[in-house]
Amino acid sequence: MKSLRAGSAVLILMAAMALAPVAHADEATLRAEIAQLRAQMDQQAQLLSKLQAQADALADRAATLPAPTPNPNPNPAPAPVAAPVASTQPVAAGVSENATTIGGYGELNYNFYSNDRSRTQADLRRFVVSLSHQFNDRLSFSGELELEHAIASAGDEGEAEVEQADLAYRLNDAVNIKAGLFLMPFGLLNQSHEPPSYFGVERNEIETRIIPSTWREGGFGLYGDTPVGIAWDVGVTTGFDTAKFEEPEAPLAGVHQEL
Repeated sequence: MKSLRAGSAVLILMAAMALAPVAHADEATLRAEIAQLRAQMDQQAQLLSKLQAQADALADRAATLPAPTPNPNPNPAPAPVAAPVASTQPVAAGVSENATTIGGYGELNYNFYSNDRSRTQADLRRFVVSLSHQFNDRLSFSGELELEHAIASAGDEGEAEVEQADLAYRLNDAVNIKAGLFLMPFGLLNQSHEPPSYFGVERNEIETRIIPSTWREGGFGLYGDTPVGIAWDVGVTTGFDTAKFEEPEAPLAGVHQEL
């Protein structure tokens, strides 16, 4: 029995001796990990110190800057934009002074007649250069110079003409004054006589034979709009020369004087 106990004690001692290096190894690992964590914490503390120093420096610099001046008008209105104003429209309020606009347009068409090809032709029907000037928010000028059929001479069909040249003055939002050479307010197409105001290549017969288009005269007038949306236009202009009443197919085309 004693020998068995002695053998057991020897086994226990041997097991303890075998486990001792493992315990020492685990303790050494833990000490190494703790040392590594302490080093990381020291690095983090140094970084936080640097960041705090930078924040303090920025705060000190901001304290020395002057305070911003408050804006008395936090929502300013947009600046007015200059735009060309036609003589048949009221002059818009708030438009910049001394605004000059140069523009233009042209019309090139082609007529093909399948039954009579001798009438087929291409034509630069008209070429127009426009000039507008806004003197102030009330007074404006509008003018157009037109060349028809590409050439104007004694032996050609073409014509060079001043189509519009007038001054417009806005009395108020409802009443305007105009004076000079302007388009007459008759018919559907005379004041807006280019496609797509009408469909097709040629203007209709009413606007060509009965009411000439374009028809312009010299004079002065008043025009405007009413609150219910009705436009009105009255004035005194040059009239007809009945001595030129020679074309029954187009009675007004030959007798209107166009200044």
